[in-house]
Amino acid sequence: MRPYRCITSLLLLLLPALAVSCIKDDYGDCEPVEPPTNPWKHVVSVADKNYSNGAQFGDPIVIMDESLPFSSYVSSLTLWRHNAALPDYQVYNATLSPTGDVYDLSVESWPAGTNRVTVIGNETNFSQTFDQSSATITLHPEGREYNDIYIGTADVPVQPTADIDIKMQRVKGILVVFMENIPASASSLSITVDNLYAAVDAEMNYSGSTSVTKEFEVTGTDMTLTLILAPTVDAGESTVSITLVNADGERSSRDITTVTINRNEVSGIRERIDPSDGHMVYVYTDGEWDRVVPLEVIPVDI
Repeated sequence: MRPYRCITSLLLLLLPALAVSCIKDDYGDCEPVEPPTNPWKHVVSVADKNYSNGAQFGDPIVIMDESLPFSSYVSSLTLWRHNAALPDYQVYNATLSPTGDVYDLSVESWPAGTNRVTVIGNETNFSQTFDQSSATITLHPEGREYNDIYIGTADVPVQPTADIDIKMQRVKGILVVFMENIPASASSLSITVDNLYAAVDAEMNYSGSTSVTKEFEVTGTDMTLTLILAPTVDAGESTVSITLVNADGERSSRDITTVTINRNEVSGIRERIDPSDGHMVYVYTDGEWDRVVPLEVIPVDI
């Protein structure tokens, strides 16, 4: 009789578990079982939300609240990755929508090992500005001002063991030019800045040299003009030239001064064209406006 007693005892032990188990035929009252998920995130954030000396410089630089949504600083994202097992860099998910700070990158199909991932912000023409042979981005294509580019990079394993933090840094600086007493005969003007870096790679290493020209319509005697520019090569000097054009197409050009453009900083020039007192040129340096001797003086009547 002992075997029957053992079976009876076992059934008595199992009855409480069966009473609370879901055994209905339609399983309608059963709680769904969630599949296991990867707890690690890929956190993409903006490190340079404001120019480092923007508050000191003042107008027209706008100081942004640093708690705004991600898209307030970076309007578009492009991602490229490289793996030692593959010879080429590959663009991946070039339409990421920057609606927050956290992105879950789908890396299941990536090759084994560690992938070097670079995220580029505000890059709207990646296919033409990215040089795959040197893995660099052209900063001023065809000598144009182009965009306010951001770059962040990190090593991402296929199976991460912790959150991946990618901080995006601003690549360029900004030059503010205050023009005062512009001749009434001028209909347009252009500003050219030389000796600027031409390209940058994922590690924020700059290379090459280029110049940038930006044209403006003259809308008054006093104007505030801005140019988004790559840093000056080797932190040296960039010459700033201004060309005034009248309604008949007559042009008058001259070099006014030199400046140093730095990454994520504001540089400034103030010029007043005054026939009675000559041309007064000021350069913003270390938080102060210093008057300098202009390199060339433009005739007032063009």
